[in-house]
Amino acid sequence: MDAQLAARTGELVEMGWRIKSQTETSVALEVRQPFNFMVFAVLLFFFFGIPAVIYLLFWFLTSGVDLFVVYRDQQVVESGDTWYVEKQESERETAILRQRKIKEQGFWPVMWPSVIATALMIAGSVALIWFLFRWLERWAPDWADSQPCSKRFLRGFCGSTPQGPDSRGGRCPLAGLSR
Repeated sequence: MDAQLAARTGELVEMGWRIKSQTETSVALEVRQPFNFMVFAVLLFFFFGIPAVIYLLFWFLTSGVDLFVVYRDQQVVESGDTWYVEKQESERETAILRQRKIKEQGFWPVMWPSVIATALMIAGSVALIWFLFRWLERWAPDWADSQPCSKRFLRGFCGSTPQGPDSRGGRCPLAGLSR
């Protein structure tokens, strides 16, 4: 194998690519795009699992990325999903700069915008779901009563049906959601 081809293959393997096959003048590599655990968690917890399984299957079927590296005419030529390599290289440089800044200035001075943005996204998601339930309570009051899973869901929080008292003898705090 040529030294240039071996060097480029080594760089790609260092970035997480796996070698599928290789010859003296070519290498076929593969990698999967990262799994988005935040999307999976939102689908799992807020939509009760079925969309999470669909997302898992979708990711499994579409996340494969292939790259072919060939030594031709005294140079290394890449073909296939080269956009992913470019994305990895740009993110690598950004990550190195961020790590350098964190080392020089500390974690909070560098990362506070990201922490605040994450907290706002979580708060926004919770508020959106709360508004959705409030909207359903106002515009479709019979919908929740017709859904057997909503009664089981609320029973898990309250200890009894949404209309009746909970195990402590008081009224369920979520009772208004199903009327």
